Amino acid sequence: EHIVLPLHGQLQGKDQQQVLRAHHRRKIILATDIAKTSLTIEGITVVIDCCLERQARFNRQNAMDELITTQASQASMIQRAGRAGRLQAGTCYRLMAEESFNSYTAFSDTAIKLADLTQFSLSLGAWGSFELGDYLLLDQPDVKRFESSIELLRSLNALDGHVNDKYVLNKHGLQLSKLSVHPRLAHMIICAKELGLAYTACVL
Repeated sequence: EHIVLPLHGQLQGKDQQQVLRAHHRRKIILATDIAKTSLTIEGITVVIDCCLERQARFNRQNAMDELITTQASQASMIQRAGRAGRLQAGTCYRLMAEESFNSYTAFSDTAIKLADLTQFSLSLGAWGSFELGDYLLLDQPDVKRFESSIELLRSLNALDGHVNDKYVLNKHGLQLSKLSVHPRLAHMIICAKELGLAYTACVL
């Protein structure tokens, strides 16, 4: 007899505990990439890896991120394999031909190279400068996507004129930076609040 449990980032606390708790029945856990983090689940001795992963990638057509399914990197698959055998001997089965492993990329691209940069740009503005050269970044963003993100902030009325020919974040922009949602949604909520419709905006 066995029990089948899901594991993903949006699980409620009690459901997460259900996954982590020891069971007298055999557990089968259907997990997203969250399982490759430093999570230790007692009793896991086998990992079956589909060798795919979901990535947020910027869609130029609609100027927003979209989740796509792509091949996992070698590093990601190695990390997933480590879920089995953390507390005892374990086995990982990859759903691919053994020789195919070497054809996969060594590492997944970082989010700064793939995802929407508007939130990133807003954070830079809140720190005091939109100049990339003012920061020590491990990876540089795509210049065109970065410029597009600045233009979006400008269209959301988050930027003021120029100071020495440079944009600066205005009061509205600082308000946007304090909400942990996409600047478009933050703009909607703040504008709705002025109309007495903040709750409705949050629900939307």
